[in-house]
This record gives sequence, C-alpha cells and structure tokens, in this order.
Amino acid sequence: DGVQIFIGSENNLFNHSGCSMVIAPYHNSSEKIIGAIGVIGPSRMNYGKIIPLVDYTAKIVAGCWDNDTQSIIVKSFKIITVNKNNEAIEMIGDPIW
Repeated sequence: DGVQIFIGSENNLFNHSGCSMVIAPYHNSSEKIIGAIGVIGPSRMNYGKIIPLVDYTAKIVAGCWDNDTQSIIVKSFKIITVNKNNEAIEMIGDPIW
C-alpha cells in the first residue's frame, strides 16, 4: 500500500521503453485510497532520491484532502523539471514553504 516501483522490463507497461515508474497512493482521513502520484523516468534514475520524494509528496497531498468538499485544497505549488543528471532546470509556481 506504500511506494511501488515498476522497473523497465519487469513491467509490461515499460517493457521495451527503458523507463521505470515510482508511484505512491494517497489516502483520505478514512484511509481510503483516493489517488496516486508518481514519477516516470529512465530505468537508471536515482531511486534513492525519487522514492522518498514520491512518498513524502503523497503524504502532503493526502494532508490537503478536504473530506467535506471531496477535493484537494492547494494554497501553493512547486514543479521542478529535472534533467538526467538530477539537476533542477525549471521551477514554476510558488514555493510550498
């Protein structure tokens, strides 16, 4: 029920693409899965950095879930594009902190 990793040839979805996926579900206050967030990247991506990032982001998104409106309330956001050397090359939006 936590972070799941689908590596290249181990998964039919990415069998011949050289890509992998790291994905984590997020839950509402009743622990019901309401969605998932993940990263698709090269099979040789830095899993040591990506796995905790995906896990943490799923927990943050779950904390933004409003049971009354059945929606996610976001006050600010941050998107970073990362190149193959794990260097941030673009940022859009307002910082979360």
